[in-house]
Amino acid sequence: STHVDHEETIMLSRPHVTDEYGYFRMHRQEHERIIQKLNLLVEECFSLEGQGNTPDIYRKFHKKLTDIFEEHDRLFDDPFIASTQHESTRKSEIVSISI
Repeated sequence: STHVDHEETIMLSRPHVTDEYGYFRMHRQEHERIIQKLNLLVEECFSLEGQGNTPDIYRKFHKKLTDIFEEHDRLFDDPFIASTQHESTRKSEIVSISI
């Protein structure tokens, strides 16, 4: 997925993040798991489409989709963003101390 590739490229641009970095590997595995879940969810949605209330099916699809991404944000993206902000704050402190 383009979004996943872009996100992983951003992560790898950080000085402390490499392909071997454990957190990055776990994050990448989570991306692969999400893509699998999304494929299954789409298949499920399409298989149910002719069997019931289409608006209800799409509401459930949207809810599951939202839950998947909110969980990923909470468990993976938010901690990574916080770690990079902490890194930027440390660099600012070092620069101001050395001036």
